[in-house]
Amino acid sequence: MLGSTPLRMAVAFVLMWGWAVLATRIHPMPAPMIAVPTQGALSAALTAGLKRGVEALSRHIGGSLLPALAALAASATLLVAAHLVAGTPESAATVAMPLAVSGSYVLLFSYLNDRRRA
Repeated sequence: MLGSTPLRMAVAFVLMWGWAVLATRIHPMPAPMIAVPTQGALSAALTAGLKRGVEALSRHIGGSLLPALAALAASATLLVAAHLVAGTPESAATVAMPLAVSGSYVLLFSYLNDRRRA
């Protein structure tokens, strides 16, 4: 159960939802409520997609660094674009933590995946 994708998605939603609240706390309500569902939904979706994306890219282009960097670039683009479109206050602060977490995860996963295949 702890290794299930739906559970990981739920944990990502809750943790990054909380981060969005903290990152936008200096703004009066309801402005922070723009960031909360946006970041929660993005984090859940990225949690499901990053692993699959890295695995697919690794099969096609090999190695560990290039697939991880491609997935990280896609993640950054999606996060920034979604928050800009949503009008999230403090977009940079809201995106910083999820991007750092997903970047660390995808680099480590890609490295371990590459070693396992070797």
